[in-house]
Amino acid sequence: MGRVAKTYTKEELEERREKRLAKLRVENKKYYDASKVELNIARNARYKFDREYREKIQSQQRESYRRKRNAQGHIPGGQGKHVKRTAPKTYEVTVRGVRVPTELVGTALFTKAIGVSKATLFMWSREKAIPDSLYTVNRTWRLYTYDQINIAAQIMAKFFAGPVPRSVRWATHPFLDDLREAWGKLEDGFLPETIDKMFAEKAAKDKQSTDGDQK
Repeated sequence: MGRVAKTYTKEELEERREKRLAKLRVENKKYYDASKVELNIARNARYKFDREYREKIQSQQRESYRRKRNAQGHIPGGQGKHVKRTAPKTYEVTVRGVRVPTELVGTALFTKAIGVSKATLFMWSREKAIPDSLYTVNRTWRLYTYDQINIAAQIMAKFFAGPVPRSVRWATHPFLDDLREAWGKLEDGFLPETIDKMFAEKAAKDKQSTDGDQK
């Protein structure tokens, strides 16, 4: 009489699988700890001389960077998504001759959103490569609207799918031309729909205040 194969439940099969994987991870770690010097030398040599391998690693790094930045709510070198509004500050600005409250952000969020350093942004401003900031605090702190930042990030996304390389020659890069053109179409730094929303919110707030005074 032949042997009778043992049957396992789904839970038992899953448990056996997890045990095998755990054992395999321990064995792999022991092997890496014993051979990591040789493995790193071989990996570095392959990265240096194998172009296809190098491009694969760089692609994986860009994808990891993109997922990390998206998880934080930012735009990784521009991914066409909107900026997360973290700890915004509200200021009163003049739009169409009317003072309205709105949220403005500084250079830190701007540079994170488009994936460049503050030094690069200041260089653009110093060389008049982009329009001067429309809003400032104490005449020194530059402030930008969310429309300006989102547009800049979306334009950057056309040229860079991942982190912006430090080797970019901005003096001749078309990003700046596109940014100047797009910002030039804004009204006081805002899109028309944003201005309509600001005025609607102001009207509703003023009406609420008037109704409260009448009571």
